[in-house]
Amino acid sequence: MEINVLLQMTSGEAKISLLQSFVQLTYAIVNNLQEVFDNHQCEITSVLPIIHRVQEMKAIYADYVNAICNAMAISGLNLETKEAESLIEKSKDYFEALIPEDKKTNTEILSYLLLLPMNRIEEYENFLMDIRTDTECFYSPFSLDKIKVAHTHWKKLSIVAYNGKVEAEHTKAFWNSCSPKVFEALANPTRRLIRDSKKTPINLFNAGRFSTHSFFLLSDLLIHNMYNSFVSYNLSSMWVETLPSGNNIQLIFHLEPEFLNSMKNTSQNLQVHCLLISVSKDVNYF
Repeated sequence: MEINVLLQMTSGEAKISLLQSFVQLTYAIVNNLQEVFDNHQCEITSVLPIIHRVQEMKAIYADYVNAICNAMAISGLNLETKEAESLIEKSKDYFEALIPEDKKTNTEILSYLLLLPMNRIEEYENFLMDIRTDTECFYSPFSLDKIKVAHTHWKKLSIVAYNGKVEAEHTKAFWNSCSPKVFEALANPTRRLIRDSKKTPINLFNAGRFSTHSFFLLSDLLIHNMYNSFVSYNLSSMWVETLPSGNNIQLIFHLEPEFLNSMKNTSQNLQVHCLLISVSKDVNYF
């Protein structure tokens, strides 16, 4: 099965979720504009929803960031459908003031429009920082505190959005480089690439045939790629410990779920091991 066909099948749910989030976000923005117009003479912290309704607005934008990153991770923002083409053609005159001149094709225009709300998050952060540090405008301590709180929220979301976009782009490039067999079995909109042994080499002593193998660490899987086959390991059934002799060396053991224990620190791990040794000796004694 061709990779393009697999992309369309796998990304369908992600795109539906993205469009639903886009509609929800658009509805919230329209309501907020009406609120701003109705209360334009009030104090700024009572007018701007990004300040006085920061929790609600942040949650809506966070859902949109998650939806758009999931879509990007699988297939990018390629939403080439008859409906999308028709919408862009009918609205080009309206979009002309919003779209940069270098965006020529309908796909580029639609991708830019979908990313616009995500890019607004950083603009909100910068705007709030400006009014927070504006020495020419006087705000009461109560209003200034509200502005500071809102700025902190949008700054955190801005960082999340940036990192999410970068991770999604890297993951998309990874899926594009995979064989259709791997993609069909493992592609998931919420899954992200963490490390790729092709780009971040793993040094194995006495590697032998493993020297030609590839390892891919995803957010919930470890993939061992071998010639024309692969094996995936669920991270929930793995045990990772750092060796005392090095900060960057890790041992990975794949254990059965019933043999897995999870401890908060080394001291607790040691206590469990001592108990197991003690029990083992008692059993052998009898």
